Amino acid sequence: MVKFKLRKSKKKYSYRKRHLGYDQSQRNQMSNIKIFMVQITALKVAKVLKSDDMDRILEAMYRFLYYKYLQLIIEPSYLLMPIVYLNRTIESFHEEQAYHLFRFQKTDLRRLMKALRIPDIVCTKGRNKFTGEEVFLFSLMRLCSLTTLDELAKTYFGRDYTAWSRAFKWFLVHLYTNFHDLMCDNLDYWQPYFKECAAAIQNKLAAFGLHYDPEAFGVCGFIDDHCFATCRPCGPKETVEQWMAAQMVQQAFYNGWKSKHGLKWQTFDLPNGMTADMFGPRSLRRNNLRLLVWSKLDPRMHDCQLLSQILYLIYGDSIFPQLQHIRSSHKGNNLTDRQILENRVLKKVRICIEWHYGHLASLFPFIDYKRNVKLLQQPCELIYFAASLLRNCHCTLYGNQTSSYFKCTPPSLESFMQVE
Repeated sequence: MVKFKLRKSKKKYSYRKRHLGYDQSQRNQMSNIKIFMVQITALKVAKVLKSDDMDRILEAMYRFLYYKYLQLIIEPSYLLMPIVYLNRTIESFHEEQAYHLFRFQKTDLRRLMKALRIPDIVCTKGRNKFTGEEVFLFSLMRLCSLTTLDELAKTYFGRDYTAWSRAFKWFLVHLYTNFHDLMCDNLDYWQPYFKECAAAIQNKLAAFGLHYDPEAFGVCGFIDDHCFATCRPCGPKETVEQWMAAQMVQQAFYNGWKSKHGLKWQTFDLPNGMTADMFGPRSLRRNNLRLLVWSKLDPRMHDCQLLSQILYLIYGDSIFPQLQHIRSSHKGNNLTDRQILENRVLKKVRICIEWHYGHLASLFPFIDYKRNVKLLQQPCELIYFAASLLRNCHCTLYGNQTSSYFKCTPPSLESFMQVE
């Protein structure tokens, strides 16, 4: 005796079997078929059509619809491949392969893992259990490559890709929960470095012929906003109300000047290559001045320097205003030769903050490929935050173009991550 199983909706299946369930269009087809079958049955019972040929046609139509209904309602046979557990560790990769796949050397991966406080065992909401080392390695590789989750699982780590999706989300939430204050509200830690950073900028300006009194010069870093491009957000459009709501969501994240959808982050970078402060995300529609007001960076710079003899400043491009701790280029038609020289030379050294965004994308190309970053479907803000935090960790270990340009050494990994 042959036994059949009835199909269920996709939501009632596990991730591995979700392709067996029926979607909304198939559900509508089944409803329509049942309506047609009832109508044909009613015609046959009422004997409205007394022709034998019409009876045979109705019988054939009924059998055809019944066969189509069975195709839709009966669960197809399937064969699931067994799950392979590879249990990868840092020792599973040789030195060159480790730096290519994870952007860190093998000796530094364990230091980084300790600094990020990765536990020995990780349990996700889907009741999947991993070793902390596996989750750490997979998440780094995910950010460092454009490979799909399925390919990463099959090639390097085993298991089902849906389990790794939940593990990656756990890693992002873990970094944001435990280290948000290091990136978004940590000016008190960086305040002792302001003097060294200001001296490095002053030396570079002197090399271009712009000299300042050491006691009067206070620019210690640079400010700018990063446009984080994402996929065009979309939602269901089955009704007029849903279509209008989807259009409003798209407009809310669209920037006409850049001609793209996305989010915006404000960053304050130091000449040692480190990001001292970041604020966001906000919609890409918002301009830099709005983010500056929301971030309260100027009053926070004031609060962290209450006992300092020299008030250190942040330099930005021409869109930023002249505030107590924020400076930008001189504006106007009657500029002096000194002001013209300051604009030209400071513009040259300010370009280092753009190197930061290029360095971030080169280390972690996952965030630079907008088809990977889907608004309303993925935690885009957590992805960008994790990449920025890991970039800071990378700079503490290996330096970068900015630190070499200004000859300013970043702090150690343990100091920045406050490892006891």
